[in-house]
Amino acid sequence: LEARVEEAGGEVVGRVEISEDFVDPANATFVDELATQVSSDPQELSGTPYEKAGTEIGRALRGKGDEEDGDGAESSLAAFTEGGLASFGEFAGAADAVFVLAPSLETSSEPEQAPETALIALDELSRALHDEIGPTVLVGEVSSAAAEGALTLLRAEDPPYSSVDVVGRPLGDIVAVLVLAAAVEGNEGAYGIGEGTRGFLPDPLPEAQESADPDDEDDDEDRRTVPDGE
Repeated sequence: LEARVEEAGGEVVGRVEISEDFVDPANATFVDELATQVSSDPQELSGTPYEKAGTEIGRALRGKGDEEDGDGAESSLAAFTEGGLASFGEFAGAADAVFVLAPSLETSSEPEQAPETALIALDELSRALHDEIGPTVLVGEVSSAAAEGALTLLRAEDPPYSSVDVVGRPLGDIVAVLVLAAAVEGNEGAYGIGEGTRGFLPDPLPEAQESADPDDEDDDEDRRTVPDGE
């Protein structure tokens, strides 16, 4: 996905890895307390532990490019890292759109348990990131579109974020980038092969965007922030 974003003219500013401890129900109270501790406005922080954590992570990622908020963002991300809940690499700037990669969850043996554990945490985290940052796309492999697959279960909750269930394959990764570009334009929805999707890819496709830098006016026309569907 990173390579496809860059091929489309976008920039991958950073990466966050959520640990198994983050989604472990036994750690929900710790997640809640940590999110409250790092918040600059804890009185306004509400929701479940994962919504609170997602809100703080989203605020931190959104503020990475802000000189005034930069130190606060570093402090928040460091707290989640030290708590063993997530890991963060170097960030090149603030995030203005997000891919959330769904893990390959084995839900067929005990499907009734899935919504109560990692899936609910994933949904609430994605909702919070969507609220704080904006365009957010939850992506999964083809297996996530199965009857008890991760995206099938989450789509039943009518999430505000977009989703794609065909990543991990070359064409599926391109679809994911197109869906992210469509979300940036305000056209959000579910795409791929699963039940309840709008289609395999956005229709109409997102508009190609020329560089805003006047020095790039003479560059090749293929330098765009989103693919043109060719």
